[in-house]
Amino acid sequence: MAKKRPNRQTPGQKAAATRKKRRGRLIRAYAEELPGTALEVFWREFKVLLQGQSGIYVLRKEGVPHYVGQASNLPYRIRHHLRDRLRGKWDGFSFYVVARTRYLTDLETLLSRIINPRGAKVIGRLRGATNLRKQFVSDLKRFAKALKDLNE
Repeated sequence: MAKKRPNRQTPGQKAAATRKKRRGRLIRAYAEELPGTALEVFWREFKVLLQGQSGIYVLRKEGVPHYVGQASNLPYRIRHHLRDRLRGKWDGFSFYVVARTRYLTDLETLLSRIINPRGAKVIGRLRGATNLRKQFVSDLKRFAKALKDLNE
């Protein structure tokens, strides 16, 4: 019977394998559709569960997104909304712990632009991104004209 050789990887191969395992894991943890009253009753447990975690959160009113925000300390930021200008305007929340904090602002902006929540005062800009709407509409007009010419 042949001897099984040990799996020998170079340091570079090990690093590549580790990167591959972690690739695409922007969201580390999440909880959705939690009742806002849970913060008052189970504050300590919530704080311990998410202590020091950064991420994105969504405040909901009757299941409809009312506000999207980002936080470097999720439990305290969400709890703060029980006493600030959003007090009484939400009854539930969801949160998403983000692995790479450098993407927090982009994620918050993207979600705010998609959802367009009522409670948002400002919807961020997509800095550095190219808006392709004008180009697409221009192409559609050109194609429509070409089709019209073909049908004549």
